[in-house]
Amino acid sequence: MAKVKVGDLGKPNDFFTGFLTLDINAAGTEAVYTDDVTGETIVLEGRGLERSSDNDDFFSGGTITSVTVNNEKGAEVLDLTGGHYAAVKLLPAFLDGNFKGVLAFLMAGKDTVEAGKYSATLYGFGGNDRITGGKADDDIIGGAGSDVMTGGGGSDHFEFTPRKDGGGKDVITDFSIKGHNADELEIHGDFSVKAAGSDTLLKFDDGGSLLLEHVKKTAFEHYWDHAS
Repeated sequence: MAKVKVGDLGKPNDFFTGFLTLDINAAGTEAVYTDDVTGETIVLEGRGLERSSDNDDFFSGGTITSVTVNNEKGAEVLDLTGGHYAAVKLLPAFLDGNFKGVLAFLMAGKDTVEAGKYSATLYGFGGNDRITGGKADDDIIGGAGSDVMTGGGGSDHFEFTPRKDGGGKDVITDFSIKGHNADELEIHGDFSVKAAGSDTLLKFDDGGSLLLEHVKKTAFEHYWDHAS
């Protein structure tokens, strides 16, 4: 289970649009991918990190335990700790899905994802994640798994897409439907609305559900009539 802190990341595929070059220290404990166009970097720490003899920018072995991503100005936009990843799989993930593919590879398990002090886009990707926004306005996208999402302060935007295999029993703990910090909910899929005590349960036709804690069914229906 990794712990991920996200800064001003924006849209992941806006990052690393050039060619990535790899440097590894002699001890095999730190490696850096650098974008040759933008100067953005992915700093990897671990053990046994080795360069492939067939291609200088691929790993041949080693384990990645932490990841730091810096933008073109050198500011940290993502910090991941507590991971355990096969280094040989990282660049193939990038080639398959660009930087968003790297994030999906790193965050495929049960992760804790938190925003920093700036507005952030927070992805859950795979696994049953706990995703927590900060004081600013955040975009929170659960992804696969059953995620628990908390917006925190600000006016947050939650995005939910039900899984067709029936999974994805997500929870939003603090959805606000009124006031100057009212949140937004974007849903892809048809659903029915049921009361669950003082909460509202959205059950999707294609499988999965979304529970809005502390939001009454009548209040949600009034919100959704005006939002949709």
